[in-house]
This record gives sequence, structure tokens and C-alpha cells, in this order.
Amino acid sequence: MRIFILRNEESFIDKTMFVPLTRNGINKSKNLLKIINNLNINIIVSSPYIRTLQTIYPYSKYKNIQIKLDYSLIEEYNANYIPRITSFDFPDYFINQFYIDHKYTSITMPKEIKYNEGLENVQRRIKKLFKYLMITFGNSNQNILLVTHKIIINNIIKIGSKSKHTLIPRDYPNNYNYPNGCIT
Repeated sequence: MRIFILRNEESFIDKTMFVPLTRNGINKSKNLLKIINNLNINIIVSSPYIRTLQTIYPYSKYKNIQIKLDYSLIEEYNANYIPRITSFDFPDYFINQFYIDHKYTSITMPKEIKYNEGLENVQRRIKKLFKYLMITFGNSNQNILLVTHKIIINNIIKIGSKSKHTLIPRDYPNNYNYPNGCIT
């Protein structure tokens, strides 16, 4: 199993769930097709945010791979980044615009995410997702793409840099400005 991480493309300056990509971000997401195609991705797991879905949708559609929505990959849910959301649910008509795997159940459920969560809780949900991926796909030849946000990526890398099972350098910077549309 190999895991690749993709940050959403350029979006408007707002970290809420329903913020779309800019026109430039949409164009760049189409340009990611060639790059992602070279990785031979078999599984896509994405944050349910619109900008992450718009980033991966062109590839998902092109390769006929359904997107697994997982709340483990949402932005850090606190007042510094996101106003309190009363519901994480998308209307069916809206979510059906994307190629979603409706059989997949998120490893972290929305009700488990407390408002004003700290980085410890973010890391807990990331670890929970990685544990599931290791148990389910650890001994396989699957190439998994996680589509998420800068804070989540920095925490994945921070956690991974402490592991002897990754290729991430131990001195990787904690607050790296991970670029939009970048794949690790």
C-alpha cells in the first residue's frame, strides 16, 4: 500500500465546507489528471468539502473511481478557522454532482467532531483513519489518494515523521506552507 496526499486546489479565502474552487483552481484540477494518472491511484478518500471534491472530481470521473468521503480529513474544526456548522450533511442533489461511493462509511462521524477541537483531536481522527487504512489495505498493492487541507496535511506529515514506516524526514517543518494542488 502506498498513500499519496493531495491538497485542494486554489479556492476562495474562506475555510467553510461549501466554498468552491476559483476558476483558476478548477482549471488546475483538470491539469492534475496527468500527474495523478502516473501514480496509478486505486482508491480516493476525500474530505467532504466542496473544494476537495472539485479538485479530485475530474480524475475520479476520468478513471471511474468513486470518491470515499471521510470526515477524518476535514479542516481543523475550531473558531480560528471555521464558524460553527449546525450540520455536516449535504443535500443529496448536491452530493450527486460528484462521483461518491455511497457504500463507504466515514471512519470519523460528524457527531464525533467537537467544535473548537484542538490539534490533539485532529491528530486522533487522522490516526484513526490511518489505522483503518493499514488494517484494510496494509498488505496490498493499492495506491490510495487522500484529498484534504493544509492543516490536515501538516499533521499527517508531523505524525508520519515520527514513524519508522514512512519516508518522511524527521526534521520536516511543522508549519510548512503546503501549496494548493501539491501531491506528496
